[in-house]
Amino acid sequence: MFIQKNTTNVQRGTRVANILIVDDSLTIAKFVETLLLQAGHVVSVSVDANEAFRKLRIEKYDLILLDVVMPGKNGFQLCREIKTMDHHAKTPVIIMSTKNTDVDKYWGRKQGADDYLSKPIDADILMAAVNRFLGSPPSAVAKAQSSSAPHPAKPIQPPAKVT
Repeated sequence: MFIQKNTTNVQRGTRVANILIVDDSLTIAKFVETLLLQAGHVVSVSVDANEAFRKLRIEKYDLILLDVVMPGKNGFQLCREIKTMDHHAKTPVIIMSTKNTDVDKYWGRKQGADDYLSKPIDADILMAAVNRFLGSPPSAVAKAQSSSAPHPAKPIQPPAKVT
């Protein structure tokens, strides 16, 4: 069995999400945690894949934010495992990484990631992605995207073949 926290923020009239952050950088984890807490979400932080996996086995999350480069198991491996778990197979996973080449992004998608954000993380872009996956009203997402991204995001394409 697992625990599922799913409530409504009465003050804002929006759904409160239970979000897991997995990042070995305490600075980045704290930055992201602060943004999510200010938005009214319930947040849990893990500093490595093993700790995250233990939490994932006992608790249901609405969204997972995942670093790639971590000690031990990397974020790509954890993402692949998350997508095989019965109660998390459809949970959105957003990778946040300094590994930001087209190949890295393509590989992240192949492992099951639903989105891939490059570090350093921009607060508006992160919150737009979070809101997109949590089903926030489109007007809130559009406002965040228009204020932070001068160009629309391009879909991630497979890397070009090198001959």
